[in-house]
Amino acid sequence: MSAIPDRFSTQLEFHHSQYDAYQYIQHALHKYPQNLFDD
Repeated sequence: MSAIPDRFSTQLEFHHSQYDAYQYIQHALHKYPQNLFDD
């Protein structure tokens, strides 16, 4: 029975890390000028 909560919490942590990465990318895109990626 303990396998269900463990799996659930693992999925939650994965989703949270994905969200943090998205927030970090959005912050970086707003922080630096767009022409930084134009090469």
